[in-house]
Parts: sequence; structure tokens; C-alpha cells
Amino acid sequence: SYLRHVADRFDLRKSFEFNTKVTAASFDPEARRWSVSTSTGKMLSPRFVVFATGMISEPLKPSIPGYDIFKGRLMFTSTWPEDSPSFGGRRVGVVGTASSGVQVIPKIAAQAAHLSVFMRSPPYVVPARNAPFDEEAFEKKHGQDLPSFVSKHRDSFLGAWADVGEKATFDVTQEERDAEYERRWKEGGVFITGGYADVMFNEKANKNVQEFFHKKTHELVNDPEVAKKLCPTNPLFCKRLTTADNWYETFNLP
Repeated sequence: SYLRHVADRFDLRKSFEFNTKVTAASFDPEARRWSVSTSTGKMLSPRFVVFATGMISEPLKPSIPGYDIFKGRLMFTSTWPEDSPSFGGRRVGVVGTASSGVQVIPKIAAQAAHLSVFMRSPPYVVPARNAPFDEEAFEKKHGQDLPSFVSKHRDSFLGAWADVGEKATFDVTQEERDAEYERRWKEGGVFITGGYADVMFNEKANKNVQEFFHKKTHELVNDPEVAKKLCPTNPLFCKRLTTADNWYETFNLP
């Protein structure tokens, strides 16, 4: 709905060709123009082409023996079916524990008779703390100074303001650090690491946050061996930090 709002507000729909795919594109160095073919048969000759396809624009089929003869239903989070599939009473396998994987696994586990998670390496997962948007609470907190709120986000380093601390990790005691990590864990979101300014640049500081994650994992997962398997060994930020609700608790299910 937000994308529709933006498209209508700025009259962008006229700039899109809907239900159309680019099937081929080649550059003519003499004419210094592109020749672009589309699935509707329409040909275009633009000066510039931006290939914003990304590296994950097409689902990657796993190279698993028997994949092509599997009789069950195959689904990808990137092309999730619109029919809201039910997993009740089913045996389900989820391959991968990246951003989408850690979010669908708890949901599927709550329905399925049995769930197997195929994980190459464990991710760092922070509680998302997702909740319905409370317009009244937002208005009460930011309504009196909305222009300042918008500017703060617009002028921030990431384009979205975050509560990032200015102190270095070891400027404070371990007790203070644990309290700050715990506060951010309860709030949820990826900025759990934002309490201190050097987590991305100081190996020892990074290790300190890793240890907090490991401690939380063992607190939340009942089986010590399972908890150990869910503890990442790579430094924080070597991979994308992910958010999901009930990730760790899911591994306590029978």
C-alpha cells in the first residue's frame, strides 16, 4: 500500500510498463544507444539502461540429489504463494537460515507435524518485536514535532535514524555493557549493536557482543547441544544481521 501511495502521489505509474519483462538488451556502440526487447513485443531504444535486477532476482534452486523428482510441494520465500499454504500435519524441510528463513521457520514450526532445518552456518538473530502500528502512540510521541522527526531520519547516515552510542565498548564496565545489550535486546531490532561506536571496527569489542549473543542463545534454548549449534563462530557483521520473533524458542519445540 505504501508503494501504491508513492506511485500515486508522485504520478509515477505513467513511467512503468506493467506485466512486461525485458527479454534482451544489447548496446550499439556506433549509435551509442541500447536496443531493448520486451515480452510484449515492444522495442525500446534508450540512451541509458539501469539493470536493477540484483543478485537474488531469481530463486536459486538447491543442488540436492532427487530435487527434480521430489513429489511434495516446493516453495521459495521470494515467490511465496498467495494461497497462504497450511503446514498442519505435514513434514516440512526449510533450506537456509538467512533473513527470510529465520522469519518463516518459527511460523512453520508452529503448524507442522515435523520440521527439519538445514543450516550451513548459524546466523545472528535479534528479536524483531513486531507489533501492529499504534497510530495514537506515534502521534503522542512524535506529532508535536513531526518535521524534526522526519529531518532526523532524512539526515542520518543510513537514511533511518538509530539510537547509536558514541562511547567505545571498553569505556564502561562489563556490567554496564550487559545492561545496555539487554535493554536493546528487549527493544528488538538490528541496532542491538549500536550501543557502542567501535563494534564494527574493534575486534575485541565485536567479540564482546558475540559473547552476549552466545549467552542469550544458551538462556533461551533448553538443549545445550542445540544451543551450541545455534551460536555463530564468525564475527558480527561478516554476514547480515537478521531479525525474527521466536527464533530461539522454536528449537525448544518437541
